[in-house]
Amino acid sequence: MYRPGDDVALISVTENGEADEAHLDRARTLLAGRGIAATSIAATGNPARTICVMAERDAFDVIVVGRRNPTDTGQVLLGSVSARVVSGAPCDVVVVA
Repeated sequence: MYRPGDDVALISVTENGEADEAHLDRARTLLAGRGIAATSIAATGNPARTICVMAERDAFDVIVVGRRNPTDTGQVLLGSVSARVVSGAPCDVVVVA
């Protein structure tokens, strides 16, 4: 999936405007330890919609999105944000637990 030289962006989208900068920093450090340079983006808005809009605007090749523990029996396999990204993204989506 990843090839040296690919652009990697870490995106944190919150509806309340309180970006988790510490989480972004940990993820960037983890990737840097594997030789992958990444930029981070903190955004405010509907998470799934914002990610899909960014993917369309910036011509993403792939989105990797995490899945949180489901609280709704209708979301047994995917969380609500990851399910919406899968259904609305203009590119491939990989969901990780």
